[in-house]
Amino acid sequence: MVNTETKKEQQLYEKPCKQCGHCCTREVCPFGVLFLDTEKPPCPALIFEEGKYWCGLVRRPADYFPGFMHHYIVPLLLELFKFGVGCDSKNERL
Repeated sequence: MVNTETKKEQQLYEKPCKQCGHCCTREVCPFGVLFLDTEKPPCPALIFEEGKYWCGLVRRPADYFPGFMHHYIVPLLLELFKFGVGCDSKNERL
């Protein structure tokens, strides 16, 4: 079930997220630049599991953040970047 806040966020995008990985193959997000020390796409944290692309910083945070730091970083990433909420790609094929 989609909560009201997620529904509002989805309305900001023309299309729902299909977890195709297109955005992360073309650009590294600011957190990727900060924590992975690269600006060169594709994002090294982009992973493919269960037939979908995921942000490794969110999906496997313990691989990237030491100790309990990931407990604080993941909610921040989800709030700022809205991973999985909507597609902001201008690629018409998506």
